[in-house]
Amino acid sequence: YSFCTLLVKQMRKVSVVGGGPAGMLLAGLLGTRGVAVDVFDKLGDIREGGLDNRYLGLFLTKRGEGSVNKLGVTGWDGVATVIGGRRVVCPLTGKSLRVVDWNGDTVKVLNRSDLLRKITEKAVETGHVTVHYNTDVTPSHFAHLHATSDLVIAADGVHSPTRANLSVPHTKTPLDIGYCWAHITCNTLSFDTTRVTVWPLRHDMGFVHGTPSARGGYNVTFVMRKEALQKLEEDTEGFLSKHVTAFSKVEGIHDILKNAVKSPFHIVSCDSYLAPCKKGIIIGDAAHAIPPYLGQGLNISLEDAATLAETLLVPDASLAEFLQQRKKEAESCLSLTLEQERYLFSVIKDPLTVYRTRYHNYMRKVLPSWYSPSVREMVNNPMMRYSQVLEIVRRQNGPLCIGRVYE
Repeated sequence: YSFCTLLVKQMRKVSVVGGGPAGMLLAGLLGTRGVAVDVFDKLGDIREGGLDNRYLGLFLTKRGEGSVNKLGVTGWDGVATVIGGRRVVCPLTGKSLRVVDWNGDTVKVLNRSDLLRKITEKAVETGHVTVHYNTDVTPSHFAHLHATSDLVIAADGVHSPTRANLSVPHTKTPLDIGYCWAHITCNTLSFDTTRVTVWPLRHDMGFVHGTPSARGGYNVTFVMRKEALQKLEEDTEGFLSKHVTAFSKVEGIHDILKNAVKSPFHIVSCDSYLAPCKKGIIIGDAAHAIPPYLGQGLNISLEDAATLAETLLVPDASLAEFLQQRKKEAESCLSLTLEQERYLFSVIKDPLTVYRTRYHNYMRKVLPSWYSPSVREMVNNPMMRYSQVLEIVRRQNGPLCIGRVYE
């Protein structure tokens, strides 16, 4: 199945369901080539303060940054970055914190709403992208879009109703891990805005991941076993005093966490990213929801959008072959991510893993030709495919070292 040059020369209308970063990036890139795109999002206009729950901190690596740069989205002044080589001192306790160092590679930590606002503004500037906010695409509405559009893109997330409307076979598997995230305002505290900090929880329960927020304050994500999430909800004060004493001093933390967004992680896998009707394509979390342990969820979704736009606009490009390759990349990324999960929780449980990691990272410095880069360095490299990284890891048959871990 090939679109050839149909998209530019013959396609008059493309509908994108889901106005998140991936959906808007795809719309914007198509809009730059004169393709008329309608984007439908059930939430409010991000440019007018429609923040809802979109202030979650996300990692933007060189892979994802290269994708958004194709739309002209630049300018990251004031954005927190992950930089190696320094310890972090918690402003609440004065004690050193455990941090995950990404081997000196600069990784931007973005407020999701800020990134989406930048992409949306660039997409709308093309003059060919129309965004319909506060619009829930019901089955009847979808039937109308399907009948009147030349192409329908499902970019509406993990629980994508559009994926079901397109009759794409898929599986959605809940993990034994969940998350709880909230925004904490700490105007009187001075957080290190150049670091992402990780507080390990005791008894192999999980960890707390904190990033400075562009809105001021701090975005905090608890990534933990489901039973730990339940304990946090049932006895917030007791849980914090036992596991995360630093946050127990934040004013109003109990109410903040009580009302925080809580959700289990799901793995989504589609049999194909091309709908049986040949008029629908699945991208982003709707096609491959990936846990956050390697920070690749946003980046692989943006890469989906950028590479799909390029493929659609290339004469005689095989769309089916392209989507098959994207599926292989997503599956490889998922395998690496699940290994990363086992690594992270083993670090929490087993101090020997920390020393083993330090040894391997030291040997990488001393004998770089004998050791491949760390997994994080490889997955963040836009010149490497996830499938290539997975092949290297399997060939090494060694531990997945994510970077230096400091106590």
